[in-house]
Amino acid sequence: TTFVGLDKLNLAWQHRHTDQFALKISIVSYELGTFVMYTCFYMSGRLGLISSITEQGFYAYSDALVKVILGALMAVVRNTEYVGMIRRWWAAAASASADMD
Repeated sequence: TTFVGLDKLNLAWQHRHTDQFALKISIVSYELGTFVMYTCFYMSGRLGLISSITEQGFYAYSDALVKVILGALMAVVRNTEYVGMIRRWWAAAASASADMD
């Protein structure tokens, strides 16, 4: 998991000169933060600091929440990519139109 996190951070870092850098870093940060939170609950369960039912309840609610939040963040990233693509197409069309005039 550490290598996957570092790979995602490296991939996000490659977009540091784009307008999506903050979105991609927020996704990676959220995933790493969630991993730390899962680790804390796992260790608390293993050490007997929390009950098994509390641990399982946390996992059930967190899994659903993580999927919803990551899905929303990825939808925002994809929407931003599409808007940027449409903007480039519009500029190219405007430039071609100006060349024809």
